[in-house]
Amino acid sequence: MVQKESVMSDSRAAILSRIRDLNLEKKEHPVIPDFEKNGDVKSQFINSLVASHVSVIEGNLDTSLFEQITSKNDIIYSNVDELSSLSTIQKDQLEDQLTLSSLDHVIVRGEIGVGENGAIWLPEINIEKRVMSFITLHLIVIVSKNDLVHDMHQAYSKIKELPGFGLFVAGPSKTADIEQSLVIGAHGPKRMTVLLTD
Repeated sequence: MVQKESVMSDSRAAILSRIRDLNLEKKEHPVIPDFEKNGDVKSQFINSLVASHVSVIEGNLDTSLFEQITSKNDIIYSNVDELSSLSTIQKDQLEDQLTLSSLDHVIVRGEIGVGENGAIWLPEINIEKRVMSFITLHLIVIVSKNDLVHDMHQAYSKIKELPGFGLFVAGPSKTADIEQSLVIGAHGPKRMTVLLTD
Protein backbone atom coordinates (compact mmCIF):
# COMPACT_ATOMS: atom_id res chain seq x y z
CA MET A 1 0.00 0.00 0.00
CA VAL A 2 2.81 2.41 0.89
CA GLN A 3 4.62 1.63 -2.38
CA LYS A 4 1.45 2.31 -4.42
CA GLU A 5 0.93 5.69 -2.70
CA SER A 6 4.58 6.57 -3.39
CA VAL A 7 4.17 5.80 -7.12
CA MET A 8 1.00 7.90 -7.28
CA SER A 9 2.73 10.76 -5.50
CA ASP A 10 5.68 10.62 -7.92
CA SER A 11 3.33 10.56 -10.92
CA ARG A 12 1.39 13.53 -9.57
CA ALA A 13 4.58 15.51 -9.00
CA ALA A 14 5.76 14.73 -12.53
CA ILE A 15 2.46 15.87 -14.07
CA LEU A 16 2.40 19.10 -12.06
CA SER A 17 6.02 19.78 -12.98
CA ARG A 18 5.25 19.41 -16.71
CA ILE A 19 2.30 21.80 -16.35
CA ARG A 20 4.52 24.41 -14.65
CA ASP A 21 7.08 24.10 -17.45
CA LEU A 22 4.53 25.04 -20.11
CA ASN A 23 4.90 28.79 -19.37
CA LEU A 24 1.52 29.61 -20.83
CA GLU A 25 0.61 33.22 -21.41
CA LYS A 26 -1.44 34.59 -18.53
CA LYS A 27 -5.04 35.26 -19.49
CA GLU A 28 -7.24 37.81 -17.77
CA HIS A 29 -10.67 36.78 -16.60
CA PRO A 30 -13.35 37.71 -19.12
CA VAL A 31 -15.30 40.87 -18.44
CA ILE A 32 -18.95 40.05 -17.82
CA PRO A 33 -21.12 42.62 -19.56
CA ASP A 34 -23.83 44.49 -17.70
CA PHE A 35 -26.76 42.69 -19.26
CA GLU A 36 -29.85 44.70 -20.04
CA LYS A 37 -32.39 44.54 -17.21
CA ASN A 38 -36.00 44.39 -18.34
CA GLY A 39 -39.25 44.32 -16.39
CA ASP A 40 -40.28 44.88 -12.82
CA VAL A 41 -37.87 42.98 -10.56
CA LYS A 42 -40.45 42.53 -7.79
CA SER A 43 -42.94 40.88 -10.16
CA GLN A 44 -40.21 38.68 -11.62
CA PHE A 45 -39.12 37.64 -8.13
CA ILE A 46 -42.65 36.76 -7.01
CA ASN A 47 -43.41 34.87 -10.24
CA SER A 48 -40.18 32.88 -9.90
CA LEU A 49 -40.99 31.96 -6.30
CA VAL A 50 -44.55 30.90 -7.11
CA ALA A 51 -43.24 28.75 -9.99
CA SER A 52 -40.95 27.06 -7.44
CA HIS A 53 -43.88 26.22 -5.13
CA VAL A 54 -43.09 29.00 -2.63
CA SER A 55 -45.85 30.93 -0.84
CA VAL A 56 -45.36 34.71 -0.98
CA ILE A 57 -46.81 37.22 1.48
CA GLU A 58 -46.35 40.97 1.09
CA GLY A 59 -46.48 42.97 4.31
CA ASN A 60 -44.60 44.28 7.29
CA LEU A 61 -42.96 42.43 10.17
CA ASP A 62 -46.21 41.89 12.02
CA THR A 63 -46.48 38.78 14.19
CA SER A 64 -50.18 38.45 13.32
CA LEU A 65 -49.20 37.47 9.76
CA PHE A 66 -47.66 34.27 11.07
CA GLU A 67 -50.84 33.09 12.76
CA GLN A 68 -51.99 32.05 9.26
CA ILE A 69 -49.05 29.71 8.71
CA THR A 70 -48.28 28.32 12.19
CA SER A 71 -50.28 26.24 14.64
CA LYS A 72 -50.59 26.46 18.41
CA ASN A 73 -48.27 23.59 19.35
CA ASP A 74 -45.65 24.12 16.62
CA ILE A 75 -41.96 24.37 17.49
CA ILE A 76 -40.80 27.72 16.09
CA TYR A 77 -37.45 29.48 16.11
CA SER A 78 -37.04 33.03 14.80
CA ASN A 79 -33.59 34.42 14.13
CA VAL A 80 -35.17 37.77 13.21
CA ASP A 81 -35.07 40.16 16.18
CA GLU A 82 -38.39 41.83 15.37
CA LEU A 83 -40.10 38.42 15.40
CA SER A 84 -38.30 36.87 18.38
CA SER A 85 -41.58 36.71 20.32
CA LEU A 86 -42.73 33.98 17.90
CA SER A 87 -40.00 31.60 19.09
CA THR A 88 -41.30 28.75 21.22
CA ILE A 89 -37.77 27.60 22.08
CA GLN A 90 -34.69 29.43 23.34
CA LYS A 91 -31.39 29.84 21.53
CA ASP A 92 -29.53 27.47 23.86
CA GLN A 93 -32.03 24.69 23.09
CA LEU A 94 -30.70 24.60 19.54
CA GLU A 95 -27.67 22.74 20.90
CA ASP A 96 -29.94 19.73 21.45
CA GLN A 97 -30.12 17.57 18.31
CA LEU A 98 -33.57 16.27 19.18
CA THR A 99 -34.91 19.83 19.39
CA LEU A 100 -33.29 20.72 16.06
CA SER A 101 -34.85 17.70 14.37
CA SER A 102 -38.28 18.69 15.77
CA LEU A 103 -38.36 22.22 14.28
CA ASP A 104 -41.62 22.98 12.52
CA HIS A 105 -40.85 26.56 11.43
CA VAL A 106 -37.61 28.52 11.16
CA ILE A 107 -37.74 32.25 10.44
CA VAL A 108 -34.61 33.87 8.98
CA ARG A 109 -33.74 37.03 7.08
CA GLY A 110 -32.51 36.83 3.49
CA GLU A 111 -30.12 39.51 2.26
CA ILE A 112 -30.55 39.29 -1.53
CA GLY A 113 -33.49 38.15 -3.67
CA VAL A 114 -32.90 37.29 -7.34
CA GLY A 115 -35.66 38.09 -9.82
CA GLU A 116 -34.65 35.68 -12.59
CA ASN A 117 -34.93 32.52 -10.46
CA GLY A 118 -36.34 33.43 -7.03
CA ALA A 119 -33.11 32.46 -5.25
CA ILE A 120 -32.48 34.12 -1.88
CA TRP A 121 -29.05 34.56 -0.31
CA LEU A 122 -28.87 33.50 3.35
CA PRO A 123 -25.51 34.48 4.89
CA GLU A 124 -24.29 32.53 7.89
CA ILE A 125 -24.64 35.56 10.16
CA ASN A 126 -28.42 35.31 9.67
CA ILE A 127 -28.62 31.60 10.51
CA GLU A 128 -28.13 30.45 14.09
CA LYS A 129 -27.19 26.93 12.99
CA ARG A 130 -26.36 26.00 9.40
CA VAL A 131 -28.51 22.89 9.60
CA MET A 132 -31.65 24.86 10.55
CA SER A 133 -32.48 25.89 6.99
CA PHE A 134 -32.33 22.22 5.90
CA ILE A 135 -33.85 20.36 8.84
CA THR A 136 -36.99 22.43 9.50
CA LEU A 137 -40.31 21.40 7.95
CA HIS A 138 -41.13 24.98 6.96
CA LEU A 139 -38.59 27.66 6.11
CA ILE A 140 -39.83 31.25 6.36
CA VAL A 141 -37.57 33.90 4.83
CA ILE A 142 -37.94 37.66 5.25
CA VAL A 143 -36.73 39.68 2.25
CA SER A 144 -36.86 43.43 1.72
CA LYS A 145 -38.04 44.75 -1.65
CA ASN A 146 -34.98 47.01 -1.54
CA ASP A 147 -32.71 43.94 -1.64
CA LEU A 148 -34.02 42.53 -4.92
CA VAL A 149 -31.73 42.25 -7.95
CA HIS A 150 -32.50 41.15 -11.50
CA ASP A 151 -29.98 38.35 -12.00
CA MET A 152 -27.26 36.20 -10.46
CA HIS A 153 -24.51 38.48 -11.83
CA GLN A 154 -25.83 41.32 -9.68
CA ALA A 155 -26.34 38.96 -6.75
CA TYR A 156 -22.74 37.72 -6.81
CA SER A 157 -21.41 41.27 -6.92
CA LYS A 158 -23.43 42.07 -3.78
CA ILE A 159 -22.33 38.88 -2.00
CA LYS A 160 -18.78 40.27 -1.91
CA GLU A 161 -20.06 42.68 0.74
CA LEU A 162 -21.28 39.75 2.91
CA PRO A 163 -18.22 37.64 3.77
CA GLY A 164 -18.38 34.10 5.10
CA PHE A 165 -20.51 31.03 4.47
CA GLY A 166 -23.92 31.42 2.90
CA LEU A 167 -26.32 29.66 0.59
CA PHE A 168 -28.95 30.37 -2.03
CA VAL A 169 -32.37 28.90 -1.32
CA ALA A 170 -35.03 28.80 -4.02
CA GLY A 171 -37.93 26.80 -2.67
CA PRO A 172 -38.52 23.31 -1.33
CA SER A 173 -36.64 20.48 -3.01
CA LYS A 174 -38.25 18.78 -5.97
CA THR A 175 -37.65 15.42 -7.64
CA ALA A 176 -39.35 13.46 -10.41
CA ASP A 177 -36.92 10.54 -10.45
CA ILE A 178 -39.52 7.94 -9.53
CA GLU A 179 -41.92 7.21 -12.41
CA GLN A 180 -41.64 10.88 -13.53
CA SER A 181 -43.97 11.87 -10.70
CA LEU A 182 -43.10 15.28 -9.20
CA VAL A 183 -42.59 15.23 -5.42
CA ILE A 184 -42.22 18.53 -3.54
CA GLY A 185 -40.13 18.62 -0.36
CA ALA A 186 -38.48 15.26 -0.94
CA HIS A 187 -35.67 16.27 1.40
CA GLY A 188 -35.04 19.44 3.35
CA PRO A 189 -37.98 21.76 4.12
CA LYS A 190 -41.34 20.56 2.82
CA ARG A 191 -42.61 24.14 2.57
CA MET A 192 -41.15 27.60 2.09
CA THR A 193 -42.78 30.98 2.61
CA VAL A 194 -41.29 34.36 1.72
CA LEU A 195 -42.41 37.54 3.46
CA LEU A 196 -41.63 40.45 1.15
CA THR A 197 -41.36 43.66 3.16
CA ASP A 198 -41.00 47.36 2.26
